[in-house]
Amino acid sequence: MDQTALFEFDSSQTAFINASDEIDVEIQASKAIVSYWQEDLDRILSYSNLRLLFDFPTETATIPFYYDALHQLIYVFPYACASIAAGTIDRLAALGVKEVLIYGHCFNLDLSSGLLVSSALRDEGTSFHYMAPTRYVDADNDLFRRCQQYILQNALAYETGRVWTTDAIYRLTSRKIEAYKKEGCKAVDQETSAYYAVAQFRQVQACRFLTQQYDESWMSHALAILTHEKD
Repeated sequence: MDQTALFEFDSSQTAFINASDEIDVEIQASKAIVSYWQEDLDRILSYSNLRLLFDFPTETATIPFYYDALHQLIYVFPYACASIAAGTIDRLAALGVKEVLIYGHCFNLDLSSGLLVSSALRDEGTSFHYMAPTRYVDADNDLFRRCQQYILQNALAYETGRVWTTDAIYRLTSRKIEAYKKEGCKAVDQETSAYYAVAQFRQVQACRFLTQQYDESWMSHALAILTHEKD
């Protein structure tokens, strides 16, 4: 049987379509916060120092990119999908971002709290276009350690561990769940392995937090980790 095309990784940094070709704004921002929670979007829309950079269009919706001039930081609010996650990092990298914290939701396998994701099991298709085939992809080591230290110093209810990232939400079979739990997977999501692979490819530091329920304090903590300030 011929090898699947998914494993034919090409390390070229440029392609027929590039995020940098689509962006014509100039800002000073090396950090970004990405959230999948409507509550966080509602919260930042009250900031007086916020402006909309652009809306990334998709077939049925748009994904807003906001610029916080006070903290020189970008906020993005995408939706669940590994390919959208990849495009998010591609665009942030084109804007000059070097550090990204990402907050999303997950399905619990073996969690007793929130999860700071140390690595992801790659069971989606997008990451293989940005990284040669491996079973796992890791968070950026330096940013992960900063987040871990912050969690410990502030006694936050987050543990560290691996997530299983998959496109196929209706294929969480009992056999796979038990097998991947034995590999250390504590939760399931749809984007983390793509985020980590694309971030490595674009030389961006990325780290992800996951919870089952919304954590209203997360945005303040993320801002503190990236800027040493709280909103």
